[in-house]
Parts: sequence; C-alpha cells; structure tokens
Amino acid sequence: MRIGIIGAGRLGTALAVAMSREGHVPAAVYSKRHASSELLCERLGIGCVNSLLYAVASSDTIFIAVPDSQIEDVVQNIIDCTEDSDIRGRVFFHCSGAADSSVLEPLRLKGGHTASLHPLQTFADRENGWKGLYNIYFGYEGDINAQGAAGEVVNALKGSMIHIGRDDKALYHAAACILSNYTVALSWAAGEIFNKIGIDSATGVKALMPLLEKTVKNIEDLGSMAALTGPVSRGDWGTVQRHIDAMQKSLPDISRIYRVLGELTLDMAVKRGDISPEASRIMRGLLSDKTKGCMRCSDVEEKDGF
Repeated sequence: MRIGIIGAGRLGTALAVAMSREGHVPAAVYSKRHASSELLCERLGIGCVNSLLYAVASSDTIFIAVPDSQIEDVVQNIIDCTEDSDIRGRVFFHCSGAADSSVLEPLRLKGGHTASLHPLQTFADRENGWKGLYNIYFGYEGDINAQGAAGEVVNALKGSMIHIGRDDKALYHAAACILSNYTVALSWAAGEIFNKIGIDSATGVKALMPLLEKTVKNIEDLGSMAALTGPVSRGDWGTVQRHIDAMQKSLPDISRIYRVLGELTLDMAVKRGDISPEASRIMRGLLSDKTKGCMRCSDVEEKDGF
C-alpha cells in the first residue's frame, strides 16, 4: 500500500505516523501550508515535495484529511491538476464523519474508488494523536471497490470497521459528537459550577475525573441503561428541586442544560422501571417548568451515589 496524505493537520498527521509505524510509510504529503507538510515529512523521514499531483500520482491510496468545508475544493483541485490516468484505479478516502462519499463523485466518475473512512476518535493532540488510532472503530461508507484498502488500513491499526448507509452519515456523526464533544462541554459546565462556589474550574474538573472515569467504566461494563444512577433515576425530586433552585439563581444557562438532560435521564429511568408513575409525573413537571418546580420532597432512600 502506497499512501498519500492530503492535509497535514491533527488527523492527517495521526494517520501518517500510525501507518508509518505499521510499515506503510506515506509516499507523499501535501498541505496548503508548506510548513505543515515539511514538518510532517521530516517526522516521517521522507522528502518534502508538497505537490498535490505528486501526492496522488505516487500513491495508490489517498487520504483527504481536511475540514469538511474544504473537501470539495480539494477534489476539484485534484481533477484540475491530474490526468484521468492519475485517478483511475486509485482509492480515495475522505475522513469526515458527517459528509458522505458523494462529495468524491468527480473522482469516481474518472475511475477512482471512493469512500469515507472515519476514525471514531478525537484528536486534540498533534504530537501523540496517532496513539488514539489503535483498537478503535472506523465508520465506512462508499464504493465496494475501496473496501479492501479500508480493511487493510483498519487491520493494520488493530481496529474494527462498521458500515454506514449514505443517508445515515449525519446521524452517525451526531451520535459521536454528543458523546465526545458534549462531554467536553459538560466538563466545562461542571467546572463553572465549581468556580461559582469558590473552587477554581481546573481543580473542580480534576476532582470530578475519578467520577467520570468510573462512569465510563460502568457504561463499558454494564451498558448505558444499567449504568444510570443519581437523583433523577431514583425519583428524588427534592434533590433535583434544590439543584434547579440553586442554578436558576446563579447559573441559569447551565440550569437549562440540566433540565434538558434531566428529561432524557427521566425517560431512561421510566424505561428501566425504577420509579413510580407519581414520581415520574412530579419529576417531569419539575424539569419542564422554566421558572419554578414542584416543592414536594422525596422520601426515596439514596442508595446509588451520584
């Protein structure tokens, strides 16, 4: 497999480094920022040509690892700078989670094999991002003729591949964003609450890390439904009322987040059969009321912790 990398950002760098470590040293790297291409080539120990034509012509499998908004432009630039023979028979992957493979249609029409191959992972660190590509899932959508190359990449990284329908890409990516991006946002919100009570946000988030790690472990071991704990799941509307009252006074924006997620948590608790219809009714009224919730208190024993 001769790999070409288009885009030398965090994901492109991670792919290049990880595949290089598995014996598939990229043949070429192209970036619109020459310095980025040069830096990655130096890290890989290859010469820096930084030519889009060269990246395509010297490779049989090309990764387009650029922001979603730039994929169409990159595809058009490839069409403009190459001959049909440079495209025919080559495999082109884009790495977007939300965009489907139709964005690569001009390459497919010229004989390329096209697909999206998206690593279900987050890449916040350019230096060590490659480590996160191992033992993960990759979402695949596209041309059946590109599956062999996709499988080779996934197997090299000891991963697994899941097949996504073209019309389902946006929902697939939304699920990933909810779990990854919004967890980060929630950690920020929790830090803001700590900051409000005189504990700096960094210390607050650090204090919550064991709780988060145990929660993730419970989800992994038990599944989401069985891992659910807390006052909403046990029908403790008195505690929820105190939470909402306190946040409504000092952190109303975070209070809105609490209510929305509380309603989702309540739906899970009802499906699990944990709380009575009366407790569910009171809790739902409390979480949906934007000004004042029910003032009744719960006699439910707190058994399951946070």
